Amino acid sequence: MQAQKVIERLGYKANEAKVYLAVLHLGEATVSDITSKVKLPRTSVQLVISKLHTNGLVNFYTKRRSKYWSAESPNRLLQKLQDTEEEVRAALPQLEQMRRVRSAKPHVETLEGVEKIKEIYSDILETKQPVSAIIPWDQWIEFVGQSFMDEFIAKRVKQFLRLRLLTLKTAISEKLRTRDVRDLRETRFLPPDVPISSTLFVYGPKVAIVSLNKKQPTAVVIEDPEVSYTNSSFFEEMWGRSAASSSETLNAGSPAVPLEEIALFRVLADSSPQPILIANEQVEIQYVNNAWERQFGFTIAEVYGKNPRMLQSGKTPRELYTRLWKALTEGHSFQTDEVIDERKDGTFFNLLTTIFPVRHRGKLFYVQVLDDISEHKRADSMRRQFMQSASQDIQPHLAFIRTFLSKHAKKIKPVIETEIQNLEDIAKRLLESSE
Repeated sequence: MQAQKVIERLGYKANEAKVYLAVLHLGEATVSDITSKVKLPRTSVQLVISKLHTNGLVNFYTKRRSKYWSAESPNRLLQKLQDTEEEVRAALPQLEQMRRVRSAKPHVETLEGVEKIKEIYSDILETKQPVSAIIPWDQWIEFVGQSFMDEFIAKRVKQFLRLRLLTLKTAISEKLRTRDVRDLRETRFLPPDVPISSTLFVYGPKVAIVSLNKKQPTAVVIEDPEVSYTNSSFFEEMWGRSAASSSETLNAGSPAVPLEEIALFRVLADSSPQPILIANEQVEIQYVNNAWERQFGFTIAEVYGKNPRMLQSGKTPRELYTRLWKALTEGHSFQTDEVIDERKDGTFFNLLTTIFPVRHRGKLFYVQVLDDISEHKRADSMRRQFMQSASQDIQPHLAFIRTFLSKHAKKIKPVIETEIQNLEDIAKRLLESSE
């Protein structure tokens, strides 16, 4: 009972908490099993299950035309609170900006000394916005220290916070770039005719400019959308210019992926709300977007270079994979809603899967897109239930009228017989529509 009260305090109704706990207890169950467990009307359970599924607390897979529901990890309840907190934090810069609209003055902060300048990194983590940075890496490491940077990178990766870095090409920065995939970073080398000696960070509505003057290192942090936009435009111009000089491979000792191809993956995947996975011709994962990471629980660093079979649950019919590869090897796309995948936490889920081959710069890649069709399925299921219910409700009345007519046939006008026949036809059509 205590657990149910806790769930209700999170904003769920008593029946919703009750159904979630029942599914959690049963493991994998049909709606009939859940209905029997909670002692509620089947229609009520159907509606509650639909809402819990929308909220990400339960999921299902289909086997032999039966739908089996299972509860997601209870950690999802805590994750939802954390997600809400993150959304609020992400909105804070915009809210703060709105608060200062009346004065229309940028917020400027000056930081002096190495320890104060390091606070920029804490601000980056709190702002939770993708980061664009121009850094003379060798000088910067000497300035803040390698251990400090390693700690920040670990925190940034934990938050799935991506970073684009422009720097000078040196032995140290080349070694840094070999760890880009693991560190959720994309590094490009500036053209030789663009020397730099100071550091620039652009994140959300903020810009931080750091002077590495050894006598008095100083940083200026400006919070202003217009200043951020101007510096972002400058960064994008340099990013484009640097693409031509960054043709070396991204990962030494792993399958070679030119940076321009990674940039293509970013365009294809990062702009999509659907989970997307891209594998090379050897079926080794080359890229996944943020939506994919949230769906599976893995980071790109954990799956890069691995075969997607690591995601198989063992519940998908083997013959389906045979059909899938037959289509792909013939150059066709393949779509199915029969694939049951497994998340990092061991839970299963079932989404519409579309896989297609694509050639780029003479190389073959496989792109997988996942799409949640549960809303369509729920609507279709509710339609069938309604049709069946309507048909079943009409049948008893028809039976009664038929019995009455058989006893009093001579007293009833033939036109009533016709109307009864019309009702039977309607019931029949409803029943056929629900199948």
